Amino acid sequence: MEKAPAKRSSRRRPAGTLETKEVSVTKATYHDMLISRVLPSIEARWPNTSGAVVIQQDNAPARIKPDDPQFTEAAACCGRHVELRFQPANSPDLNALDLGLFCAIQARQRKTIARTLDELIEAITESYWELPARTINAAFISLQDSMDQCIKQRGDNAYKPRHMKKAKLEREGRLPLSIRCSDEAAVYLAEPAIL
Repeated sequence: MEKAPAKRSSRRRPAGTLETKEVSVTKATYHDMLISRVLPSIEARWPNTSGAVVIQQDNAPARIKPDDPQFTEAAACCGRHVELRFQPANSPDLNALDLGLFCAIQARQRKTIARTLDELIEAITESYWELPARTINAAFISLQDSMDQCIKQRGDNAYKPRHMKKAKLEREGRLPLSIRCSDEAAVYLAEPAIL
C-alpha cells in the first residue's frame, strides 16, 4: 500500500487528496518491505535480545533468496542473527492465521461497510484487535494439534485436521490453553536423527 494524491475529483473527495493505493508485490517491493519495515519492527519489538530470528517466506516468485546480499547486510545491522528461509514444498498447514484467525477477522470485518481502501484497512485492524481471547486460543490449539499430527506422520501432511469440539469444551470451561504432545509423537521425536 502507498499513499498518493488523487488525480481526479470524485463526489467523496477533491483532486489532490491523499488516498491509499494498492501496490503490486514484486521482488523489489517485497525486498524493500523486508528491509525497511520487517527488520526495524523486529528490532523495535525485541530491542535487547540477542536470540536468532527466522523469517519463513512462501515460495512465491516475488520472494528473495535467503542469501540475498542486501538483506543479509541489513539484517546484520540489527545486531542479531536474522535468517530468511523458504517454506518447504507441500508443507503441512502449520500457520495459525490459516487455522481460524483469518476467518474470524474476516467475519467481524464484513459486519462493517467499507467504501474506500482506507476504511477497509481500518475495519480489518479493528476486527483484529476485537478478537476474543478464546478465538485466538482455539486457533493455537488447532495449530498444536496440527503439529502433533504432522510429527506423527513424520513431517507429511497426509492427515485430516481433527475436530476437537473446542466450542463445546469452551462452554463447559474445559478448553485448555495448550495440549500435550501425543505419546506417539514424543516417541518419534526421541528417536536419534538420521542425517
